[in-house]
Amino acid sequence: MPSFETEKLRPHVGRLIFRRAQLLAEERRNALRKLLLTESCGNRSGLFFKEAAERLIPDCYDRHPGIAAGIVSAAAHLVLTPEEDEAVRTRNAQARQHMAGLLSNNKNALAAQGKTLWSDAERRRLAELAGDPRFQHTSGPHSGKPVAARITSILNDEFGLERPPRTTNAVKTGLTALNRERGIQPAAWINWSIIAPELVRLAKQYRYPPDTRQGHPGNPDWIAIAAILGKRFPKEPTITPKNCSSQYASLGKRTLQQKKRPDAQ
Repeated sequence: MPSFETEKLRPHVGRLIFRRAQLLAEERRNALRKLLLTESCGNRSGLFFKEAAERLIPDCYDRHPGIAAGIVSAAAHLVLTPEEDEAVRTRNAQARQHMAGLLSNNKNALAAQGKTLWSDAERRRLAELAGDPRFQHTSGPHSGKPVAARITSILNDEFGLERPPRTTNAVKTGLTALNRERGIQPAAWINWSIIAPELVRLAKQYRYPPDTRQGHPGNPDWIAIAAILGKRFPKEPTITPKNCSSQYASLGKRTLQQKKRPDAQ
């Protein structure tokens, strides 16, 4: 066992990952060393962290591949010598750089990730469905926006024989790309610098009463606040309750940091 202070791992990985890594290092020490150092895979010796995780902890890998790879990475600290550990991590880093090179080209990136490109016909159909009122939310904070789940079902029915089924998340990504092409700005581009003072004022004015059943008593009514801001700032992209809540929390953190600075000095 190499001399390594395992406590140093705690700030870098979560407690559950650390505990699972300890169990893996204790119960599968020899198997882990073999997979990372000598197991043959193509023209190289030794597997990457994700490949080793798929074999050693398949239950975790099936649900969370990234977390499973993190467990193997942490366990490697415990079973490898410093020289072996450095060599294994260098190999994994080189693999990530190679993938980053593929990601620089969109088509190569999709192929490398096993994803399917959008055909021109499917993109046109997506635009038609997104603009059809029958496939848009009719009420609530997302009123007028496309219903991704229903559009996904239609696209899979019409184009399912040409490609694997698309997920709702994939369609949401396609809708975001469509908005960019149309010049519709995402919520992240909202100019909060001019809206923030009004946001703070409304957050103090519009709060849920103690006997409310809609939200938490005393908390700001973000649905009402978002509707008011949308009317007062019509030139800005769509302002949603979630945008308002996140921005208000961000403003609170900045205020606390500014108050702490004089004490720190």
